[in-house]
Amino acid sequence: IRRPPRSTPKPSSAASDVYKRQALSGLLAASRFLFGMAKDSLLPDSMSETNNKFETPHWAIIITAITMAISILTLPVKDVAKLASGFQIMVIVALNVSVIILRADSEKDYWYKPTFKSPLFPWVQVIGTIAGGALILIMGEKALYGALAAIAIGVSTYFIYGKQNYKLTIPKDE
Repeated sequence: IRRPPRSTPKPSSAASDVYKRQALSGLLAASRFLFGMAKDSLLPDSMSETNNKFETPHWAIIITAITMAISILTLPVKDVAKLASGFQIMVIVALNVSVIILRADSEKDYWYKPTFKSPLFPWVQVIGTIAGGALILIMGEKALYGALAAIAIGVSTYFIYGKQNYKLTIPKDE
């Protein structure tokens, strides 16, 4: 009995598979923000619960998936891309500002002892902050709305929930 030759996947199905995998990895990466904030008591503990079988933060993933689905279904694709890009650039700007603040005040914070010295500190971070802000402005108002929404959501989450629930835990020297 002769079998017909196996067909190779069509480029469109391969591209579709890559797109699905990229979407899943983006979803899992985005849910890490909620998971990390819950671990630091800045969101309810349920966001840091992990699934027994898969060991993934299921509530953080579900909430992130619902939020992404609503955005994708109700907004044009170009706007979703600009909002997401604006948010990611805002995260990088926040990281640069955080490094400047932590490194500048590290003498009085005995718990913060960085082992890595950032080259050309603080110039790399200052340039990164300015460049990130400029990128958001160049990308247009949708990216600016995404960045401002990220700031507004973060600040309001802190004042509504995080400020009263956050407990500073200082690791002990080993």
